Amino acid sequence: MDIRFLQKVSHNNEDVVTEFLVSIMNHRYVRTAVLKSLFSGLNNPLGMNDVSDITYESIKSQSTLKSGGRVDIAIESPRCKFFIENKIGNSAPFQTYQTTTYPQEIYHSHKKYKGLVFLLPDNYDLDKNSILGMCESSLKAEGLQPGFQISDYVCIKYWSEFYQDMMESEIQKDNQMFSFFTEYIKNRLSCFQTFVFTRGDILTMFDPKTVERVLEFRSKWYQFIYRVDEYVRNKHPGLLASDFTGFENGGNGLGKYLRLNGSGEVAYWFGYEFRVEHTKSNFFCCINVSHFHEDLFMDDDKGIHSRLLKGSFEFIPVFDPEWVYFEIPGFFLDSEDWDKNIELFGEEVIRIINLDPKKN
Repeated sequence: MDIRFLQKVSHNNEDVVTEFLVSIMNHRYVRTAVLKSLFSGLNNPLGMNDVSDITYESIKSQSTLKSGGRVDIAIESPRCKFFIENKIGNSAPFQTYQTTTYPQEIYHSHKKYKGLVFLLPDNYDLDKNSILGMCESSLKAEGLQPGFQISDYVCIKYWSEFYQDMMESEIQKDNQMFSFFTEYIKNRLSCFQTFVFTRGDILTMFDPKTVERVLEFRSKWYQFIYRVDEYVRNKHPGLLASDFTGFENGGNGLGKYLRLNGSGEVAYWFGYEFRVEHTKSNFFCCINVSHFHEDLFMDDDKGIHSRLLKGSFEFIPVFDPEWVYFEIPGFFLDSEDWDKNIELFGEEVIRIINLDPKKN
């Protein structure tokens, strides 16, 4: 089960809309209809069989590209490569890599079916030609093939158009989740009126069994974190208890802060974090970035504002200006011995806290 579901229901922003799109593509017939609609603006629109090898597992949200940037939705199968970038605000800015790196990667792909679509509100600040022009300019330096047309690779879709396509399909009549989503498009993204989903609305869009399992995980994890917190503070008397974090207050993880005795500074955090990709587990202990001298950091070359820590420290590059992340292996979950798991996790937290250069 994808525990990142907890993040998916925690925010009312572009990430939520992205997860809606991914979720409704869980079923093949819906997936085909969505992709045909989104990429209908390409010079060679997709046919029913063109995307037949795409599975739900082929679809990744918030996917970090090696060439730079984090695309909202990346879809890759043996025959297909598609990027979907959505905007829900009329003035939501384009990052440079969205009109450079994204079209370049699609252009150079050897997949038979490929494309990049920008899914935009009707009254978005930039017009269609301006956006396509930026993408085309980025490709001119790549050495274009004879007969090149930007619309072979990149297209624009407006939410109202997507909504109309979905309403004309038969899908929304017998798929409750799809019906909720099309209503969301109509009210929130097509500028008919202001509409905001409650967390309860979002929950109803997901399979009830998945919701039940996620809530069960959350309950057990809070109990676990509470016990680990006690374990760490008993072993480390210089630390004081602090707040829990969870998706109830818009957080991206389920965990616990630790404060320093004396100053009261919130210095550490440990728990389960949803946003971090390319790790063996999603369990972390974090140290406040202010504890590291700025000379220990260097900017990366991707323009995505991550930090790279020099030296021998263990770390995970994360888009977070306040914390340095250290991964905790998930081995403690292999045992059903609750007390042993708490000890193993607690010792990992203590080990990472002891890496804090402010302590050394």
